[in-house]
Amino acid sequence: MANDKTKSLEKELRALGNKSDKGASGRKKVDVLNELADQVRHSDPSQAEIYTRKALAIAKRCRYKRGIEISYLDLVWPSFIRGYVKKALSYANKALRISYEIDDKRSRVTVLKYFGIIYGEQCNYDKALENLFNALQICEETNNDKAKAHILMEIGNVYYPQNDYAKQLEYYLRALKASESIGDRDGMALCHNNIGLVYGLQNCYKKALDAFHAALKISQEINHKGTTATAYLNIASIYELQKKPKLAVKHASKALKLAEKIRDKAIKAKACSIIAAFKKGGRALDYHLKTLRMLEEIGMKEGIVVSCLRIGSTNKELGKYDSARVYLQKGLKVAQEIGAKQREIEIYEAFSDLCEIQSDYEQALTYYRKKADLEKEVLTAELDKQIGEMKVKYETERKEKAAEIYRLRNVDLRKEIRERKRIETELKKHRDHLEKLVQDRTAQLRSLAHELSLVEERQRRAIATYLHDEISQKLALAAFKLDALEKVKSAAKVKKAHQEVKSIIDQAAQLARTLTFEISPPVLYEFGLEAAIEWLIRQFGKQHRILCKFKDDGKPKPLNDDTRILLFQSVRELLANISKHAHASSVTVSTTKDDNTICIKVKDDGIGFDTQVLNEKIVHNEGFGLFNVMERLQHMKGQLEIISKEGRGTSAIITAPLQADQMTKKER
Repeated sequence: MANDKTKSLEKELRALGNKSDKGASGRKKVDVLNELADQVRHSDPSQAEIYTRKALAIAKRCRYKRGIEISYLDLVWPSFIRGYVKKALSYANKALRISYEIDDKRSRVTVLKYFGIIYGEQCNYDKALENLFNALQICEETNNDKAKAHILMEIGNVYYPQNDYAKQLEYYLRALKASESIGDRDGMALCHNNIGLVYGLQNCYKKALDAFHAALKISQEINHKGTTATAYLNIASIYELQKKPKLAVKHASKALKLAEKIRDKAIKAKACSIIAAFKKGGRALDYHLKTLRMLEEIGMKEGIVVSCLRIGSTNKELGKYDSARVYLQKGLKVAQEIGAKQREIEIYEAFSDLCEIQSDYEQALTYYRKKADLEKEVLTAELDKQIGEMKVKYETERKEKAAEIYRLRNVDLRKEIRERKRIETELKKHRDHLEKLVQDRTAQLRSLAHELSLVEERQRRAIATYLHDEISQKLALAAFKLDALEKVKSAAKVKKAHQEVKSIIDQAAQLARTLTFEISPPVLYEFGLEAAIEWLIRQFGKQHRILCKFKDDGKPKPLNDDTRILLFQSVRELLANISKHAHASSVTVSTTKDDNTICIKVKDDGIGFDTQVLNEKIVHNEGFGLFNVMERLQHMKGQLEIISKEGRGTSAIITAPLQADQMTKKER
């Protein structure tokens, strides 16, 4: 039905296409565009926003205030869920101003509801409740019981982050009563869903399931697929908490099926996330990737961070370390954009674990330090907030007690003394509580510092163990054999012993070089990218018995450390692919400078392949190990192009920007 309505509106919009954007035809266009946006809001949020912005532009041209108001209202929520809080508040303020100009109380209720939601998400609960109670007053004045039920539910939502389940349940039950009084069955189903969530938060799983099944029954009776899908999703969430995989997956699959019918990406994302939690390996990764794609389409940044973290962890378990790093980096970037510090801490911890698995202990320690510093910052902020709240509470109670003392001055003297003693005892308890809180937080910070020193010590121990067990043992054996030479008289035996000692020392030197390279690749930092690539292809040629050539145009190519490391790793990845798949007899690597860009070309005479197949695999993040290279190059504003035909070899061309300021100095 919704699809038929959309088609009808699109047809109506096409019919209005050639008509003027002013007067009655302009206003009609605005109304149709806004209605179209409302129809596709859940299935295609991006298209909904396009319709809304078109409607706003036309409404402004024809000075259609009602249309402008609705367009601004429709832009509030998409801006907010994408993390653009200031924009969302700006649109809401503009809509509110117009609602007063045209005396539109219904829209004013919606605006005030949005203010309540936004301020609630920002933990400004007083301001959130102030706006929601103002909206509630307008609903009661205008007898708008349907809107009243929704406002009561939003008031209950404000108490959710405060863990005030009693208040939350009180307002949800009031909302249910309001919906029942007007026979709003859709509202009743929504209320039952919210009531079930409160019980779920309190681990009252039976009551939660009863409420969700009540919501499911009503939504099925009125054939409301969106609310039905939500009920299935909520039931699946409870079974997920109860560790009942079959029931959780069963209900999440039903929610997913309905969400696909109504094209609700938010429900689809959550359903895929629940299913992924009970899948393993590649199957789990597929669902996590589906979840991420949908969250990106609807712009839910907090969900994107969580999804990237889960994809990174799954890839780590599968041994896909490069892919894990890509998604963790992506999640970190979004977390930093929206200020989700707790998620940022989790990502740093995941990075640290990943580096430790890959024996990159120095990088693991770096990420652990970042995690520890951020935890310290969060703990300090939380401590400051709690102390501030305690102080406010203390001041409030102190004033209240002072007023009480003043009131009791004319009462019996002994009663007044007892009251004062009681107050002093309470104040002392508050002070003791504050001091204990500070002591606890200080102990936690000291514990974090201790853990950091342990990580550093473990890394030192690992390097020391390697030096002792590998290099020192080789050198000790060489020294022993040298001592033994003093007793050998035969020239032949001396020569043989000499060869053995030389071989042992060579092995020790090779182990030392290996350790040095694992800690930090010296050739890359000391001699630059060109020398490092030349060294790399020499090693590659020796290892795989392939004829390798290196060409450089001799021009200066200034690069920062991050770009230099990325380009080196990219060439290494391409050579690895050649050794696995190309069956090549020769490889040529060339580095050239083109304006302010470095170009690296890796060409082989192997069997080649169909690049269309590669493109399809890269879209699905699999095959040839090139997905990570492309993603990281794009992050550095570079790119990777693959040119190949079956039987005619392959050319891979990497381009990346040079450092402009250093380049200018060198050219001068």
